Amino acid sequence: MFGCMKSMILVVFPVVLLGRSQVASAEAWPSGSRHEISITGADDNLSGASWNSQLHRLWVVRSKAASESGHSPDGVAWQFEYDAKTGVFVGGNEPIYLPSSAGTDIEACTQVALNNESQLYVMAENQGRIVQFNDLGSEDVTYKYWDLEEQNNGHAMPPENNDGLGAEGLEFVTDEALLAAEFRFPNGDPFTGSQKGMGGLMFVGHQLNGQLWVFDVNPNITDDFVNYGSFNTSADEIAGLHFDRASGLFYIWHNPGSSFWNTLEVTRMTSSTVGTVDSLVIFDTEVPDGNLEGIAIVGQDLCGAYSADEGERLFFFSHDDPGFDGGPPLFYFKHFSCGIECDQSLTAVGIQELLYILQEWGTSDPLADITHDGTVGQADLMLAITLWGTCTVDQN
Repeated sequence: MFGCMKSMILVVFPVVLLGRSQVASAEAWPSGSRHEISITGADDNLSGASWNSQLHRLWVVRSKAASESGHSPDGVAWQFEYDAKTGVFVGGNEPIYLPSSAGTDIEACTQVALNNESQLYVMAENQGRIVQFNDLGSEDVTYKYWDLEEQNNGHAMPPENNDGLGAEGLEFVTDEALLAAEFRFPNGDPFTGSQKGMGGLMFVGHQLNGQLWVFDVNPNITDDFVNYGSFNTSADEIAGLHFDRASGLFYIWHNPGSSFWNTLEVTRMTSSTVGTVDSLVIFDTEVPDGNLEGIAIVGQDLCGAYSADEGERLFFFSHDDPGFDGGPPLFYFKHFSCGIECDQSLTAVGIQELLYILQEWGTSDPLADITHDGTVGQADLMLAITLWGTCTVDQN
């Protein structure tokens, strides 16, 4: 039901495209070999990754420091930069230790203010909390936290269970992007802007039932937040999240337990069915296997950068247990497409869609009312014209 421009520039409109089903197209993982990034002290438990699209840096986190470091059980973070002279990412020999008093079992990370290179938000699975670290790299690291398992606004995120399944994905999405997507909360209420001062919402991916939790967090006050509940996704587990600010696309990485039949779900942050995210594409064939828990992706505005070919970009993985299933702890593929091309499972928006709007003019038909204002009319016609040529998933 969602699509992309034939020129491979993805449009960000939350539409239920006319006469189409909600079924996402299934895609094979782009081919190509993986490229290892050198990192010290991350033999296991490298669980989270985040790409800073403004400073062009990669953050990764580990749940605890290696025992030989003398810092156990603190979490650890690394910040990488690309060295154009050598063609490699550097920074793997400079671990940043995170105070264990803030949280342990660090599983994910994200940034809010992309121009702040010393601030990082992480997900502490054991405590079920988001932690904000400030002045990283200095001797005076400070932090705030938000305990998400507390009852709040009628919701409480479930704690980690006895099998170790808990909150493992963390990502921030700006107000601007959510408003452009006409984002709706899990209960169907329209989003009109965050209220707590962060300038967007925090999303937490949970391993229990593949739930995507939504929070409005006050960045200045510990434990001041609003829990808006959770969305269903295409799988029963979430290990990693990534939002591309350049395209408005949100990536959900599913890493389902011992089977490691991994899938990548792509959404525009819309939910035509209340409480369930709309899937644009699900990569489910030839996807990298193993206990890969963290993802980060170079944005569509940097296609061809960092040794990638034209029309392609880098996709990073952090490996939680390379000793068990092989492979390096941190690596990337450089052939991840900058767009989703129309294929045999996709159809371009055209005259059929316009005629359907005209046929349903003045009614409240949900498929023709793509602006969700309650009445099929001029606004729907203009939006369909704007979307002319974009790809949609056929019902069959």
